[in-house]
Amino acid sequence: TKRGRAVEFAAIAGRLLGRNGNRVGAVLFADRPLGIVPPGAGRPALLQLLRQIQEAPHQERIGPTDLTSALHRANSIIQRRSLVLVITDFLAPDGWQRPLGQLAQRHEVVAVRLEDPRELDLPDIGYVTFEDPETGMQITVDTGDRKLRQRYHDAAAARSAEVHQRLAGTGVDELVLSTGSEML
Repeated sequence: TKRGRAVEFAAIAGRLLGRNGNRVGAVLFADRPLGIVPPGAGRPALLQLLRQIQEAPHQERIGPTDLTSALHRANSIIQRRSLVLVITDFLAPDGWQRPLGQLAQRHEVVAVRLEDPRELDLPDIGYVTFEDPETGMQITVDTGDRKLRQRYHDAAAARSAEVHQRLAGTGVDELVLSTGSEML
């Protein structure tokens, strides 16, 4: 899952960055701010960070991801020049570009974009009911319809290209992590 890949990446990045006594912390968010993990150094701090990421509520979310508020929060609390890893799928309402760009003016920022190849193509498996995890809205579609699958693929590819373009416009580096391949 994208959540699992995010935890895996946070563990690897935290371990690598924390080797020389660097401190790691986090601003956790979903449809609302979920909390702040204060920066800490060493293995205990990293384990605490990972535990809080894994325990952050995610099933009862009602509403779109509030990336904009999380970025504003990060801008207000990160005082020292830092490396900031923004780990998300960027499937959030517009408005996050400006605070991300502001964050990049003061810090080194890498947008770690999570992708799942299953979100790019619909398999031909007949009638399926999909539910938006952020709104609870449901729709039933016939995945046997070749034109529907092509329109879905085209829309997903366009959305991915749009996010890439918007990230480039903020001046941040982008790292795409897919759930469909191993992280080296």
